[in-house]
Amino acid sequence: MLEEDYTQWLAAQLAALECHVRLPRELREQIAKTGVIKSIHDDERRYVRMRLFAKALLIIPGQSLPALPRPYRVYSVYTRDFSIGSVCFYHTEQLYPGERHYLCIPAGKIHCTVRRCTRLKEACFEVGSTFNEVDEDPPWKERLKEMLKECARATAAC
Repeated sequence: MLEEDYTQWLAAQLAALECHVRLPRELREQIAKTGVIKSIHDDERRYVRMRLFAKALLIIPGQSLPALPRPYRVYSVYTRDFSIGSVCFYHTEQLYPGERHYLCIPAGKIHCTVRRCTRLKEACFEVGSTFNEVDEDPPWKERLKEMLKECARATAAC
């Protein structure tokens, strides 16, 4: 029952919030791609990444860095890829390494910490965040694994 309530809440929030991210043309052409992202030589990631472009809810819970005052805010963002331990998404504003936030996706509400943020163009920052609860067994972890498996199966069927 709670899972159904969360799914309905998330759908309503995403429908109500307009996403103001301005994706560069070359990214818009890559959106349709799905599947595993190949590792590069000196990649420090622990888990395989899967392309999964979708709308998500970003919650900035307020000030998480002492030198950076930020109010509580909710945004609509686009995800680029996921792994079991991290996410990459596109946001309209710059976030800083160490900032904490929540990312709400169908699998659940995930507490994250920003690791990197790169400006791609005006109103488009690529943000890489790690999940804070990855070594535990939060309820969203199994649902995220299933989402990634479904994405892999869909890619293999093409």
